Amino acid sequence: MKNEDIGKLLKELRIKHGYTQAELANLLNVTYQAVSRWEKGINTPNLLTLVALKKLYKISIDELLLEVERKIVEPVEKKLHWTIQYFLLPLALIILSFGIAQFYFFLNVFFAMIIFSIFIGVILSAVMLLIKFKQKGILFLIVLGLLMLINGTVYITNLRYFNLMEVPYYQESDHLILPFDYTNSIPINIDYILDDEPYVLIYHLGKPNIQTYQLESNLSQMMTNIDTINLEIDDMVIIGEYAYFSTYFEDSSTSDIYQMNLRTHEILFLTTLNMQIELCESDTSLYIYESYGGFLDFETTILRWNGVAIEEVVSFDFEIVDMLYNDSLERFYISVNQNNVYNIRIYDDQF
Repeated sequence: MKNEDIGKLLKELRIKHGYTQAELANLLNVTYQAVSRWEKGINTPNLLTLVALKKLYKISIDELLLEVERKIVEPVEKKLHWTIQYFLLPLALIILSFGIAQFYFFLNVFFAMIIFSIFIGVILSAVMLLIKFKQKGILFLIVLGLLMLINGTVYITNLRYFNLMEVPYYQESDHLILPFDYTNSIPINIDYILDDEPYVLIYHLGKPNIQTYQLESNLSQMMTNIDTINLEIDDMVIIGEYAYFSTYFEDSSTSDIYQMNLRTHEILFLTTLNMQIELCESDTSLYIYESYGGFLDFETTILRWNGVAIEEVVSFDFEIVDMLYNDSLERFYISVNQNNVYNIRIYDDQF
């Protein structure tokens, strides 16, 4: 049994019973220096003093010695090794902190995590392995604090930039499953306004049926499916409260043109043309031209539906690739192919 162990127990018993070293010395008729030397493990009390302590603390000498033995064999509380407590755990936290903050700068969390993991790992490894210092944990925390201060300074000083570069996060609130199979078909949407309500019309190239969506209605009531009676849609435009679409029949190389009322969804056949056509709309009129130009020097004729029949508007000696109408400028923008040279030509409504 070591003197240090007896001294520790004597100090614990003294404090437990509320005595100071001077008070205990008076009760035992010894000097307070003697009490101090016992508790420091320099000396041990003699037998007479142990008997006095037994009476004072109401504990036998055997119990006193057994208490010392119990203190000796009592397991020491296990603590995390300093490398885990001061290095690995904070390192993981600082890597996460840098990675999240710099994600807004790089807009790529993977590369940000790699760059700053290497950066912090090298610095902290140098601090913990190369520098000899007794209080490595304290030194590590100082370096950790400095790095986090740098990170915070970079982030705060560039906060406006980060806000500008912020990527919005969208979370689905609800969804609608359509009972249609449009495999290998191209969806095309057209925005329009009807009775001051916003709508979107969607059709699939080369497929029948049309869907309209009233954007401000409930999700369950948003979609309306319009049956085109197996008519496969090749092209479509909207003029006012009517939608016009064409259907191409490859066997006969003809196209049929139909008119659909957007309110009643009634479909009306208009006419048949002996070519594959494209449609173009102005404010009030439907224009039609051949998809791939004519056969004579790529001659292309622009037609117009006048409400009763098809009438010829103008003929060109080039192939029309695409044709659009600008409502505000009241101009047609026509992309043309003439002798394999592509350019854009602008015409008014009189061509």
